[in-house]
Amino acid sequence: MSKKIALKSLLVVVVVLFIVSYIYLLGAYFKVQKTMTPEEVKTTVNAVSKLIKVDNSQEPLVATIQDASALAAEQEFYKPAKNGDILVVYQDKAIIYRPQENILVNVGPVLIQNTKLNIELRNGTSVSGAALEMRDELAKVHTITKVAQASSADFDGVTIVNLKNVDVTALQEQYDAKVVNSMPVGEAPSTADVVIIRGS
Repeated sequence: MSKKIALKSLLVVVVVLFIVSYIYLLGAYFKVQKTMTPEEVKTTVNAVSKLIKVDNSQEPLVATIQDASALAAEQEFYKPAKNGDILVVYQDKAIIYRPQENILVNVGPVLIQNTKLNIELRNGTSVSGAALEMRDELAKVHTITKVAQASSADFDGVTIVNLKNVDVTALQEQYDAKVVNSMPVGEAPSTADVVIIRGS
């Protein structure tokens, strides 16, 4: 298992307090998760903040673990986790919280290396606003220069156009994306570091 990990478009290294190992948070967070409502997130953050000191000025990443066994197979950090546990990630720490018992299952500090990019988002589907959720996620870390409709609505999955040969490993893992170095045929040029085309 590699000892370098990515988290929400950040390149991070996580040293687990309870297990003392490095983990890949990014792929797991985005591949095995259940999106929570704002109310659920607020309730979870309030509960966690009563069990451990957190920076209340931050907006953590919060998601419910749906397949704990799959996560545990990839990363030792998740071995004590169960389905229904909640992953809460701040800039300085990653937390697994079990709401049924109101306990912290695992905690680890997060050391961050910023890789802020100028990103243009394009909607490569026929669904209006399909790229907006992605915009909100990426804007927490990167600068979103533009959100527009792609020239084609037939893109499959997520395509990352790496126009300036920057490190897009975190983005690629986050969205399980295809990476190319030039704009697809018919697409308008861009001055951004990266163009991300959201397909269906």
